[in-house]
Amino acid sequence: MDTLRKIGILMIVVAVVVAVFGVWLKVYNDKLAQNQVNETGSCYLSDGTCLHATSDSIMYVSVAIAAFLAGLGMYLMFRKEAKKTVIKKVAEKTANDEKKDFTSEAPKTLGPESKQIFDIVAQSNGAILQGELVMKSGMDKVKVSRVLDKLEMHGLIERRRHGMSNMVVLKK
Repeated sequence: MDTLRKIGILMIVVAVVVAVFGVWLKVYNDKLAQNQVNETGSCYLSDGTCLHATSDSIMYVSVAIAAFLAGLGMYLMFRKEAKKTVIKKVAEKTANDEKKDFTSEAPKTLGPESKQIFDIVAQSNGAILQGELVMKSGMDKVKVSRVLDKLEMHGLIERRRHGMSNMVVLKK
């Protein structure tokens, strides 16, 4: 059972509790009003408030709140799954795109060092930290940086800041 359906059921339970509490309060206030009538002969308090009107308004407000909560709970319980399915499909497609194996080959116009760097990035699922690229390539930092500059100018990769380093990402 999905989370929204559970929330819907919980809201319906709360609605029932609110309605029962409202009816109980009305019955309780009616008993108080009856005691007031028996003692004083009137249901009006010294400030002019009728106890029956108070108990009626409490019940109306509680029933209105309960109806709203029950309606919202029913909506959550029985809503169509279409939106959820569409969102789920988009999320799966995005996840599949991110998992896509980068089997791109380096363009033939690149030099051997550029091809090597490009291939290392491609084998790393299209993203690798620049420091890790230095280690895997065996080249020094300056050489890797210059090769990345060339690849970036050709529009093959993109460097993004990642803390104190750069994330090298293949462009699609």
